[in-house]
Amino acid sequence: MKNRVFTQNRIVFILVAVLFVFVIQSISNAQGRGKIYWTETAEAWRSDIGKIKRANLNGTAAEDLVTGLFGPVDIALDFQNRKMYWTDRTAEKIQRSNLDGTNIEVIVKKDTLTISPNCIALDVKSNKIYWGNWRRDIIQRANLDGSDVESLPIKERILPQNFLIHQFVSAQNIELDLKARKLYWTDVFGKKIASANLDGSDAKDLVTKNQGVYGLALDLQTRQMYWSNIVTGKIQSSNLNGRNVKDIVTGLKFPRGIELDMRSRKIYWTVWDWEASTYKIQRANLDGSNVRGILTGLNISSSIALDTEGFYDVDPDTNKLTTTWANMKIQ
Repeated sequence: MKNRVFTQNRIVFILVAVLFVFVIQSISNAQGRGKIYWTETAEAWRSDIGKIKRANLNGTAAEDLVTGLFGPVDIALDFQNRKMYWTDRTAEKIQRSNLDGTNIEVIVKKDTLTISPNCIALDVKSNKIYWGNWRRDIIQRANLDGSDVESLPIKERILPQNFLIHQFVSAQNIELDLKARKLYWTDVFGKKIASANLDGSDAKDLVTKNQGVYGLALDLQTRQMYWSNIVTGKIQSSNLNGRNVKDIVTGLKFPRGIELDMRSRKIYWTVWDWEASTYKIQRANLDGSNVRGILTGLNISSSIALDTEGFYDVDPDTNKLTTTWANMKIQ
């Protein structure tokens, strides 16, 4: 009897050990999954210098994915179909490729656009792509393949006199709350953050008199939004309705695009230090603590996007990436 129990326990121990080795090996195989993507252009928007690049979340192993672009500005990732989309404001088109930069396609051409495309956001489930146009009173959307382009009539609510107020829109960054069917954008020329339904109706100003407001990111778990300000050099946050504005990070040099890593409770942003001709990407905790540089020596970096799928987590006190059991996913 004792021998049988000993044998059973030994078998269980061996099975657990094999399972442990399998999990560790799976983690090792997945180590390339945590990535940061960004757009780059050269000063003076010189032609064929623009790039799409990516690196590990701690800034190591940077690589070129797409080169020879003109003026790539914003980027968005489609994990379901393993695609990335970007706007090229100088070439006046929207393109996409595989996440590794292969199979590049032009999906929206110049003759379909009203003016140079600026910011971009994806609703993959509904097969839609949204974008704003540089210094133009319009937000547009189309199918993910670029077909069926339509312009959204951004309108405020009906006033008591039954008048519709047309709201001037100059979207610098766009974010979507798909559950609430809402569209949010920063308007650097209007000095505000606004929202509307996905069809453009019920437009509202949320944060006003905020000169220099630029990048935008939503934390839909805690119903917060974060934005950068190129004039004040701040990253700020508020509730999604624009109330309870707080300073998160101050003293920055022209912070632009921002992105949230909700798994590790981090915020990433790009910095344009024109005075020093320095362009870099930084990150901090969501409360603004532990600010540190991730990538330096870049060309002009406008926008970033994160792939936090897989096993990677970011240690709060170092630049190292560590695996955590809580983040493991069955593939």
